Amino acid sequence: MGISVENFMAGQVESGRQSKLEPFKDDILLLKKNGFSQKQIQQFLAQNGIQAGLTTINWFIRSRLQNVDSATEKPIKKSDNVNQLTNHSILVSKPEIQVADSAQAQENHTGKFNWQEKIDTEKYK
Repeated sequence: MGISVENFMAGQVESGRQSKLEPFKDDILLLKKNGFSQKQIQQFLAQNGIQAGLTTINWFIRSRLQNVDSATEKPIKKSDNVNQLTNHSILVSKPEIQVADSAQAQENHTGKFNWQEKIDTEKYK
């Protein structure tokens, strides 16, 4: 056998390309968390000899902040969940229904407009 797996892995260069912004990751994230715009971060990088577009900076910040946020989230234990549904029945009293004669009910009825009935204009003055 020629070479062990450990020696092979140690001799390999990391596959995948590292972002040119990676060395400035901490500085970029610090600037963003302190309210600096991508344009201001672009100016900071330009003063350090790095030319990067606003889209590149925006993508870099979003991807790194997602990595930071997902790493800091801790799983919630089931016992910590206080928002559990409870099934309690509540007794509600039924309203009393008063029966009125149909003529009085029709006069006081404020439902749909009756197209067949003539409108009394004196009633609305």
